[in-house]
Amino acid sequence: MFRWVTLETGLLVGGLLMLLGVGGSIFAVSGWARQSFGALDIERTLRIVMPSVFALTMGVQITFSSFFLSILGLRRRQ
Repeated sequence: MFRWVTLETGLLVGGLLMLLGVGGSIFAVSGWARQSFGALDIERTLRIVMPSVFALTMGVQITFSSFFLSILGLRRRQ
């Protein structure tokens, strides 16, 4: 597994997912702002917010997991 999952790959994928999540969240809030922060169309809003939150969460998880796996891959000094 250490051959395919490297720290750099994990940070890149995690960072891209976090950017995607933040971008989707900003898009959802800007759509709400266009309606003067009034009543929301729940179906339409959740179709944007749910994948954004999922992408943000997965991005953080992948970033932390890549750090953890890179620590596991270190060799001990003797």
